[in-house]
Amino acid sequence: SRVGRSDLGANARRIEGFLAAF
Repeated sequence: SRVGRSDLGANARRIEGFLAAF
């Protein structure tokens, strides 16, 4: 993506969803 910060935010959400699965 264009902005690195947005990438980190998206990754954080993915991680939260991944952990939420457990």
